[in-house]
Amino acid sequence: MTLPDVCPLTRDDLEAATQVHLIAFPSSDLTRAGRGVVKRFYETQWERPEQSRLLAGIWDGGRLAAFICAGDLGDALTRFLRRHRWYLVRSYAARPWLLLGRETLGRLRAAAGISAPRPEGAQGPRYRVLAIATHPDFRGRGFAQRLLQAAEDEARKAGESEIGLTVETDNTDAVELYIGRGWEPMHEGATWGGSMRKTL
Repeated sequence: MTLPDVCPLTRDDLEAATQVHLIAFPSSDLTRAGRGVVKRFYETQWERPEQSRLLAGIWDGGRLAAFICAGDLGDALTRFLRRHRWYLVRSYAARPWLLLGRETLGRLRAAAGISAPRPEGAQGPRYRVLAIATHPDFRGRGFAQRLLQAAEDEARKAGESEIGLTVETDNTDAVELYIGRGWEPMHEGATWGGSMRKTL
């Protein structure tokens, strides 16, 4: 069976990517904060220089089946927080319980750690997968693997020797997919927080 091509996404595809995220990750912190937060999060990534990021997807039957956001994203979270800080304040003020959970705070700290400006001499992959999502209607068809391969290829073209990502530790399907493709968990201390890397 011939798989659909991986195609660059444009700003016109922002709504479709937002919808796939909401459906693929119904319990994520971004999703629980609301559609507007998710849309603004990806909109911020489109504002980055084209050569430093990969925004690509797979379309099937006129529908966005899966997409990936990756690249040398540097201060991706910081840019998002600064650009939309007042919108975020209003969104979280309407949902204060989202800020009370230890899991949410931990994820925000982890995201800040990988998205802050890279200190000189810092360790770990510079090129990262920020998000990869497959609509449930299209799972099991190899789309995520195609998108991961595209990100790995782009990282090599950029001269990178490794690529990184962070995955929810209880997302066993995703963890198994990454390990099967040669990714390795990055342990920091006694517990694993979901950081992974692959040598290219």
